[in-house]
Amino acid sequence: MRMIVPPVANRREIDRNLGEFFRNHRAPRFNRAISLMCRYFNVRRPRIEWFEYIDWGKTAGRTYEDGRIHLVHPENWKRGRIYFSERLWIQMIYHEMGHFLFWTDAERKADMFSRRMVTGLRMPSRRSATRSRARAQLNSRRGTVRVRKRRTRLASARNENRWWVETTFKKPKRAKSETEMPQLPVAMAFYQVARDYDQDRAKEDLTDNNLRIAREANPPQGGWAYVAMTEQHAPPNVIKRVKDEFKIPREARGIVLDHGRVVRLLICGPQLEDWMLDITLGDEPSVDAYVWSVMFRERIFRRAEDALRQARKWAINLLQFPPPRDEPFRGALL
Repeated sequence: MRMIVPPVANRREIDRNLGEFFRNHRAPRFNRAISLMCRYFNVRRPRIEWFEYIDWGKTAGRTYEDGRIHLVHPENWKRGRIYFSERLWIQMIYHEMGHFLFWTDAERKADMFSRRMVTGLRMPSRRSATRSRARAQLNSRRGTVRVRKRRTRLASARNENRWWVETTFKKPKRAKSETEMPQLPVAMAFYQVARDYDQDRAKEDLTDNNLRIAREANPPQGGWAYVAMTEQHAPPNVIKRVKDEFKIPREARGIVLDHGRVVRLLICGPQLEDWMLDITLGDEPSVDAYVWSVMFRERIFRRAEDALRQARKWAINLLQFPPPRDEPFRGALL
């Protein structure tokens, strides 16, 4: 049975978006990569939750039968002692998506899927390809023996070096004291992930950061709340211009998340759990629409003004026709 993977062009775009998310932590890049994979296989996007570590560092990712995927965030992955590179993190993402797509005989197919997703991504130059072809013709027998030996080694080590499933026990790093932490009381409440909690408690408390931030800020209807997420702040005139560009409706609630170089807006309805618009104003402005904590729409814009204008239209539509709780949301308002 042959395993179907996206074409090379799509896989290169997926790999490029994952690499940029690993380096810059821009959520739209990761969402776009996952959406491209799910759109190709015609499946619904999995519900992904981020953690600082899983099973005290023994596991890098975990996929559940109901479609949930728990992953280690790149910001925490880079602080690892053994596995901290970008390529290993991307391989872990492919492995967990293989679990999500091929649940039957999960481990073998997930390994095969992660290997085939990166096969052929690098394009060799014409000169190196010619040299390789000539060398292969001259040393065909030696190359065949080498390939056979390598396949034997890979087959024997397949079950021994499966680092993302089971590894030796690693003691957790010593947690920093409260005096060493930056004095950002609201932001640090959402980024001190899984400290002093067991796994089950962490899954319940750290599911949706945006909703937790909205509940903590509790903005008034028709008004804004400001939350500083980092020690570096955006200029006040930038915050004022963003508020002026996005004229918040009377029944909506707005939260300005100041990340320093990037400004995000969270727009909610009268009930925070009904729907939420996540507007990221960076190099590539984007708008993510969530209904009942499930992402239904993602769109990237060239200009911040276009993103704010489109987000306001969606907010007005959701206010006029609020999504019912017991009926499936079709996304016609977006």
